[in-house]
Amino acid sequence: MRTPGFVLGVLSGALLAVTAYAQQNVYDDFNRFCMENFGAEKEPLVYEMFGRTFKTLDDGSWRHISETSATIAWETNLPAKGHIEYGETTGYGAKTTPEERPFYLHIHRLKGLKRNATYHYRTVSVDERGNRVTSPDATFTTKTVEGAIRIPDDVKGPPFDLNKTGATYLVTKDIICPTSAFNVTARNITLDLGGHTVTYNDDADAKEEVKGGYIRYARDSIVGIRVAYSGRPLKLVTNGEIRQGRGAASGGAGGMRAAPLCGGTYAEVAGLTLRYHGPQVSGAVGGSSEFHHNVIIDLGTKIINRHSGCAASRAPAPKMHHNLVRRCRHRGFDARSGSDFHNNEIYCDSWDTNAAGVMYYNKQNVTCHDNRFFGRGYHFIGVAVVSKGCKNVDVRNNLIHLVAQKPNVRSREYGAMSNMNGLRFTPYGADADDIRFRNNVIVIIGKGGSKLRGLWVCPTPRSRNVSWTDNTVKVIADRETSDNAQCVCVNGSARGKDAPVVLYERNTFISNVCNVRLAESYGGSGNQHFIDTTMVRVGNDPRYKTVRCGWWVLDTTGNVFIDTVFKGGAGFDVVSFEGGPYELKGKDARTHGHLKGQRDFTVQWTLDVQTAPGSRVVITDKTGEQVFDGQADDDGKASVVLSEYIHKGEGVKGEGATPSDSERIALTPHQVVLTKHGKTVTRTVTMNQEQKLVATP
Repeated sequence: MRTPGFVLGVLSGALLAVTAYAQQNVYDDFNRFCMENFGAEKEPLVYEMFGRTFKTLDDGSWRHISETSATIAWETNLPAKGHIEYGETTGYGAKTTPEERPFYLHIHRLKGLKRNATYHYRTVSVDERGNRVTSPDATFTTKTVEGAIRIPDDVKGPPFDLNKTGATYLVTKDIICPTSAFNVTARNITLDLGGHTVTYNDDADAKEEVKGGYIRYARDSIVGIRVAYSGRPLKLVTNGEIRQGRGAASGGAGGMRAAPLCGGTYAEVAGLTLRYHGPQVSGAVGGSSEFHHNVIIDLGTKIINRHSGCAASRAPAPKMHHNLVRRCRHRGFDARSGSDFHNNEIYCDSWDTNAAGVMYYNKQNVTCHDNRFFGRGYHFIGVAVVSKGCKNVDVRNNLIHLVAQKPNVRSREYGAMSNMNGLRFTPYGADADDIRFRNNVIVIIGKGGSKLRGLWVCPTPRSRNVSWTDNTVKVIADRETSDNAQCVCVNGSARGKDAPVVLYERNTFISNVCNVRLAESYGGSGNQHFIDTTMVRVGNDPRYKTVRCGWWVLDTTGNVFIDTVFKGGAGFDVVSFEGGPYELKGKDARTHGHLKGQRDFTVQWTLDVQTAPGSRVVITDKTGEQVFDGQADDDGKASVVLSEYIHKGEGVKGEGATPSDSERIALTPHQVVLTKHGKTVTRTVTMNQEQKLVATP
């Protein structure tokens, strides 16, 4: 007769098997989605950004050689499936497993090598078109690590206490630990996983007693590597996989527990694979000096508290580069002030609000460049610059490719939703200074009722020196998708005279629904200056508007378009004025009664004057107002921006009323008077495009 314990054991084993199956299903589903929706063959702008000629990028190469293993990494300019061929001769004879889908970053581990032997190897990359790039033959020699403390042979555990200052610890076989795997309590330790997999938290019922000396979230949790206070850093941790086991411990509401790598500080983290799945678990927690060439795989879906969030890495470093996040459920990386975040590749399967590729929350003096962000799911932002105190933030040369799906209920916060956003700036009413977004390529594809914002701009009265320059933003929505889909969505808390000037220069906005939206449910818009913008309409969707201006009773004024270029049927004759001065009642009247529902934007063009050097130039508009009084330079040139018209929404009143017709108030033709040495010449120009005027007094 089988005992109750036997039955419970069978049930427990079956449950763990189901859990493992569910984890694999989560990743397989996301992997299929990525192959179907991302890549250069899916989006032509990828080739425009990175070139059509497939090649390896030298700056992405890195390797670590151990006793019987090696980790080797490289980078390609286009997504590709990679593997390594290796052996003791140039005939190679062995190869690593090809990647499950095309990546830009390729991080492979060679295992089961001979000690003190020389190996030949070459990297092989095959792009989506079948083009193959093979590196020249290279060699490395494995060497016995003299004086290494070997795990598990020389250390009692698990958990294994790494307590010898300056020592190198070398893992010599795969290890499965019921609770934590390593406790690091000494200084300047190197931990080489030897190409092996270390599984922690494999027993849900096992308990661990940890003595003092650890920061609280590490002390109170079962983790992969537990590092003591910052005075005892790991010098290097590398070359293997740390995997959360069947115990599936939770990261807690703060998302700081149960991580593969947790607590303290690390001088360098490189060549690791971190794999985990527990509720709200992050991949790495703590801090480091350099975090690079790591692979992070999040197989979980549950988020307990999205405000604290969980991330592939909450171990911010001054240097964070060439990391591959194959999947995360909420955030890729939390960054620190003073950091350089570059050449990372992050895929997010968002399961809650404010998921992000990288989150700059109250950060200063940071650069975010040459990264690739991909996302789907509930609510995702490629790069988020949010909260008070953001200063000197430079976001440049990044690719952000997002695909929204039919709204889902992954989170209960906002109900069914799929909301994709490329770049977000939201300082929440606090100071923000010198924020630059430049030369980024953003592609968002919307399906089945989703909400899409390419640039999500929320300026406040204390925002200064905010600029968006040379970005290309493409937002395409299917017919089932909400018409709330636009390349730029401005909805800040600053309006009218309080609104700071935000500059958009030389950007290209491509959409089948809307290029620029001024005001939305998140806020109004004021003093947004769009200069040399290219507006492109794609297709013939009847919902299309080049500009949508206004929302509810919010004031949306002072917005300016200068020297705009139109393609594909875009134009200022295809605009919509929405909202207006509705009659407010009850609470709305008390809280928003000061707003007038004013909505307008001004169309302007540049006039280049060529005249005698030093000539006085005076210009008046159609109303007789003098709009310029200046002098031609030594080359006889003067450049002036002049208004063609101001476009206003007349507004409507009453419950359920629809927007009324708008009104264009003409401000041209202009009179130009040129004077020099008592001689005067007068010309009239109609400013409905960029123009050049040549005249001499």
